[in-house]
Amino acid sequence: MNPVIKKTMSKHSSKYENIKAQLKLDEELLRSNLVKTSQRFEKKWYSRLLGISLVTAIIGLGYLLFRPQKKAAKKVKNKEKLSYKSRSLGGILYAFILNQMPLILEKIYKEIKGTKKTKG
Repeated sequence: MNPVIKKTMSKHSSKYENIKAQLKLDEELLRSNLVKTSQRFEKKWYSRLLGISLVTAIIGLGYLLFRPQKKAAKKVKNKEKLSYKSRSLGGILYAFILNQMPLILEKIYKEIKGTKKTKG
């Protein structure tokens, strides 16, 4: 082989090896950054989920402890009265949480599922 050709080939192959090594380092750096970010995201959502669960449990216990005592059933003459339709604040909060928690959990699940798709 011609010595000039051999020299240029070795020069190009060393450039190729340098570029390949740099790309590998960049890929590892990006991968580690992605893992760190996804772990922070999951930790944040898990802490939110834990907070929501604890608040729900506290409100549920508060509702059970402080709900108004049921009175003996009476015949209601006028069902249109405001007092018949009104509910205690605890009952309203309890119903709101029961209605909203599945929606919140579904939203959190979709976000976590979306991040796992981008990770893989």
